[in-house]
Amino acid sequence: MFWTEKSTKWYKQAAEYTKYHQAIYKEIYPFIPVTASVLDVGCGLGFLSTEIAQNAKAVTAIDIDDLPLKDLEERLKQENIMNLHVIKSDWSVISEGPKWDVVVSSFFKSNIEDIGRLFEYCCERLILVVSNGSENSFLPERNSHHYLKRADLFADRLRTRGIPFYYKNCLIQFGQPFSSVAEAREFIKHYQPNCDNGEIDYHIRSHVKNIIEDAYGNQYFLSNVKEVCVFVIEKNDYMY
Repeated sequence: MFWTEKSTKWYKQAAEYTKYHQAIYKEIYPFIPVTASVLDVGCGLGFLSTEIAQNAKAVTAIDIDDLPLKDLEERLKQENIMNLHVIKSDWSVISEGPKWDVVVSSFFKSNIEDIGRLFEYCCERLILVVSNGSENSFLPERNSHHYLKRADLFADRLRTRGIPFYYKNCLIQFGQPFSSVAEAREFIKHYQPNCDNGEIDYHIRSHVKNIIEDAYGNQYFLSNVKEVCVFVIEKNDYMY
């Protein structure tokens, strides 16, 4: 994801309004022991990292982008979270040898070729959270890549390689609240710059709904029910 001040603001408000990362953590919680050290690869703003840190022994959050990491570090200070360490680095050059019990990759790496490299960092298991498209239209239809069934493709590749895995599919809301229709228009234009004004206005009329005003003054909402798939692969099974 390309982070800007605008996209950071939108993402943070969407995360708070929908409680999206709490829902994801609820699905992966059973696979992270309270004694575990956890690496969150490609953490972005670190909302999932902070959820994991509530129960895990220690969490390391890694990303290559300065903007989201600075925001995460500020939140760690404000919330006095002491067991979460932030690293700015490319994920592929973190260290040599396993250092964490569990590695989590949420909407970051879901290629069969990356699994071996990720397993180099962990002792026990790998947890992958993968998008499988959206139930409804978040952006105008021309954004076809948004609806690719990536998780289905990944599951097929694991089966072809004979790699055992746990799999769970769930629907989770991660829509975007707005303070005005003009902001909704700006949001769509930001993520879909090739749309003309007619397409954008039609999409807003069709999909943006009124909501009760929240703490940020948001009164409108663009729904985005994501099909989220959780994969859990044990290191012993992968190595076998």
